[in-house]
Amino acid sequence: MVRFNPDNHMPPLNLVFDSLTTAVLVFGPDNTCLYANESCQALLLKSHRALSGKTIEEILSTDEEIVSQCHLASHHTQRTVLREIEIYLPDWKRRLLVDLTITPCGLDEGEGLLLELIDRKEVRKLSHDTDMLTRFKVATQIVRGLAHEIKNPLGGIRGAAQLLALETNSTETREYTSVITQEVDRLSELLTRMSGENNSFERARVDIHEPVTHIADLLKAEHGEILELSYNFDTSLPPLDVNPDQLKQALLNLMKNAVQWSLIACLSSSSDADKHRNALVSIRTRAAYPNLMRSLMPQQGIRIQIQDNGPGVDPAIIDQLFLPMLTRREGGTGLGLSISQEIAQSHGGFIELDEQQDTGGASFSLYLPYRQFETDKGED
Repeated sequence: MVRFNPDNHMPPLNLVFDSLTTAVLVFGPDNTCLYANESCQALLLKSHRALSGKTIEEILSTDEEIVSQCHLASHHTQRTVLREIEIYLPDWKRRLLVDLTITPCGLDEGEGLLLELIDRKEVRKLSHDTDMLTRFKVATQIVRGLAHEIKNPLGGIRGAAQLLALETNSTETREYTSVITQEVDRLSELLTRMSGENNSFERARVDIHEPVTHIADLLKAEHGEILELSYNFDTSLPPLDVNPDQLKQALLNLMKNAVQWSLIACLSSSSDADKHRNALVSIRTRAAYPNLMRSLMPQQGIRIQIQDNGPGVDPAIIDQLFLPMLTRREGGTGLGLSISQEIAQSHGGFIELDEQQDTGGASFSLYLPYRQFETDKGED
């Protein structure tokens, strides 16, 4: 049994509990909630005031087995661990899958219970995200090495084509050498993008909505009335310390991808109604609070969500989504998401595919923290 006996040299228990990544609930002898830490409030989507005074049955909204296990743990004063228990949040129409640890504890008021909840979905997502980023970094290094090896002989090919053009009097041969030069330049530009050689880390303080609206205006000018843009901005968000050019590139890749897939869905549909509908891209900005179960961006920052009305992402390629050279679109290079992910990581953030909704389409979120670049550590 755990017994709380804090001395004057220890921090208050609420400060200790609020620093935990585990959701913690403390119930008194009368089976009502005395305390819920910040992680628990985030998990159950309720404030401490809303949880305080509620019973185990009212808070967890689960079956009688869980309640009986709590009573048994209290009666036998021994810890009980329950794996993958389903909890229903009626206010949000949402189900949680959690690991639940029930520990009897001694309180000033008498014997109570301490409940620890770990969101299994977030644990799995953390594992998936970590694995995805590891594979992304390995693939990026391989592609960079390959790009470097290919780029070296391209210079020789271009030089040979230019010399041949100077030495020949044949118009037809000069046309061929011109094609060679143009194609070599195109490949060189592609390899430069793949190798990340044009990355710059000069930073400036930027209102995030300025590059978002700038890229959106460019895409609107390109596609005209067939493209509909929807904005939902939190204008209270503070500026970020970012590289403006890199941020614009990442946003351009994400937003252009959304526009192209929306257009493909509209134009390829067999439904007359869909053929006459507009491509819709919705852009939303919000504060991003650190999810204590995850390590991808533990700092507070900003979330930019880009939602399209296209066909959605094929589940078969979700695990490879950010790998270089992966593309489902005709004419695509497979570098857009990869480059955007690398830019986000260089800023200490990341990009992820949001859960696909029943309404269809795909939604990507770009997360950027309020801090300097990883490459700037040690400066200033």
